[in-house]
Order: sequence, then structure tokens, then C-alpha cells
Amino acid sequence: MLQPRIVGEEHYETAQRVKQTLQRYKELQDIIAILGLDDCRRGIVYTVARARKIERFLSQPLFRSRKVKEIILSTNSGQIGVLPNHAPIATAVDIGILRIRFNDQWLTMALMGGFARIGNNEITILVNDAEKSSDIDPKKPSKLLK
Repeated sequence: MLQPRIVGEEHYETAQRVKQTLQRYKELQDIIAILGLDDCRRGIVYTVARARKIERFLSQPLFRSRKVKEIILSTNSGQIGVLPNHAPIATAVDIGILRIRFNDQWLTMALMGGFARIGNNEITILVNDAEKSSDIDPKKPSKLLK
């Protein structure tokens, strides 16, 4: 069970708001099925949109890494390198490349924009989409155009 003394007050409150939003969305589904979303008040439409975003986010795979030596991240103001004991910052993540160095190996990923928070020797990166470079098929775009 989620407890504020274990996860921290901020995370606990966020989890509670997520649960409330998803519960409200569940309650509204019958009304939406009868009226249609276009005929609902703005507050209901907002709740539904927020709940759908939460559902999409929670259904995405999460990537938690072990300790890393270095991270190179594309931000809206250019690339930044993150080493241990980096100064705390929050930044917008640009569409671009993320490089993570584990000892002598690099992991490269394509990111589709989002946000990053750096502090206390941790980095949290939330993005719209991410794909490992090894999973990208360079021929896929031309196949889709045919």
C-alpha cells in the first residue's frame, strides 16, 4: 500500500490525484456512451482527456537504469552532458538522441520530446516516445511510403 512516509508526500499526493482522475473517468464512461463526448461540459471533456493521457502513460514501458557514468541529452537549448554530482536542473527534452554510458558501453535511444529532471545523482526523463537505436529499422519509412 502506498504510504506518504515511504514514498514521500509529493509522490503520494500525485498518486492519489491519478487514482481520483481514473475513478472519475470510469464513472463518466456511461454518460459519455449515452451523450457522446461532444455534448459533455468542458470539465468532463478535460477530465476524460487527462484520464486518457494517464492511461496511455501508464501503459508505456518504463526503463529504469542501473548506475551510469555519463548521459548526453538533447534539450531545447542544445545538448547537455550529465556526469555524477551534476547541478540540479529541470529542462525540456527535444526530439533527438539520448546517449547513456555504462562503463565502456553506450546505449543510444531516439527520444520524441518531453522533460528531464536532474538532481541528487538521479535523472528522470519523461518523453512522449523512446526507441533504442538497435530497434529502429532504417528501411521502415521507405516501406511505409510505398
